[in-house]
Amino acid sequence: MTKSFLDIVYYLEHRFLPEVLFEEEHDLIGTLISKENVLYDMFDGMCDEKKENNPFKPEDFKVKSFHVRDDWFAIDITFPQPERTPLCYAMYIFYKNDGSGKGCFTVERGKNEQGIECGFLCEWKQDGSHVNYGPKSLDEFSKDIFEDAFRIHTGIPARD
Repeated sequence: MTKSFLDIVYYLEHRFLPEVLFEEEHDLIGTLISKENVLYDMFDGMCDEKKENNPFKPEDFKVKSFHVRDDWFAIDITFPQPERTPLCYAMYIFYKNDGSGKGCFTVERGKNEQGIECGFLCEWKQDGSHVNYGPKSLDEFSKDIFEDAFRIHTGIPARD
């Protein structure tokens, strides 16, 4: 994959989605929940704009929304397998049922201090800053990393 193509992937995961999530004039949450293949369509449009071939298929971008607990909800996004560091395996978006309390976390590809492939749990803040919470084993990918992100964002566990 070309550098230009990988830059488009990076832009979608690290700039576009976090920025649009926190903008008041856009409803990214509603769009992700209500429109099938919307992430693929966004990415494909970005590729067209940069005249890059998009090798991905709509099913390579998975979006799942669900109730976590109390009045908290989440959107779990799975991206195509990341080709390089720091591209993302996943993104977790948290929000309350009234649309407040938005949070954006990514699981980014990297290597730990021992050189072992892992994910890094990171948060994108409303002001555009990025916080790295450290390496996570990809063996514990789904539930443990999601639960860590939820606890960091809300201060409460995902499960009682």
